[in-house]
Order: sequence, then structure tokens, then C-alpha cells
Amino acid sequence: MLIVLQLLHYYIERYGAQYIGTSDELRKPTESAIISGFERVILTSAPYQKFLMKLRGVSLWKQPKRSACYMAAYFVLWWYDCLTVSVVRISVSSNAKACQIRHDHLQTVKTTVPQLSS
Repeated sequence: MLIVLQLLHYYIERYGAQYIGTSDELRKPTESAIISGFERVILTSAPYQKFLMKLRGVSLWKQPKRSACYMAAYFVLWWYDCLTVSVVRISVSSNAKACQIRHDHLQTVKTTVPQLSS
């Protein structure tokens, strides 16, 4: 384990020094940096947006039977202390589905546009 840490330290010093500043002061946030940060948050949250909009509909009780099922599932998971595990599993499965959709879309594009497949 010590060898791995020493090797990691070596590569960080050799290749990462150009990206690490020596100053202890933080840079002042600029408008473009803040906008860039918000863009990253929005782009990385794209797989979750559909799920969150579905939860929004559930929380407003637009479909009472569906909302009651979600409420019952929540209380059962809460009672058996499985709420966190379930949220993580739903998150992982939604990410896997989003990655599969992106992969399928990329394969479709590669088959339709022959220049991209080479």
C-alpha cells in the first residue's frame, strides 16, 4: 500500500503541479465561473430530472392511487430502515438506464453516419 501511495505522490508532483496553485488565497468567483458551475450541475442532473418531475406529481397528489402507493412504499422502507439503500439503488439503476440510452443512441448515430464509425 505504501508503494502505491508513493507512486501516486510521484505522479501528482510530476504531472499535476501545473494545475495546482501555490497560493493559499482563493480566487474571487467571477460571473462566468458561477454560470459554468450551474451549467455543470444542470447537465449532470439530467438523468434525475425525469424522476424528480415524477416525484413532483406524486407529491401534489394529482393521481391519488399512485401517490398512496408511493406513500405506503416510503413508510414500509422507513419502518424497516431500508430507505437509504433503496434511494441508492434507484439512483444507480436510473444512471444505468441513462447510460444505456446514451450508448444505444451513439450506436444508432454510428450506423446512420458512416464517417463516425471509423
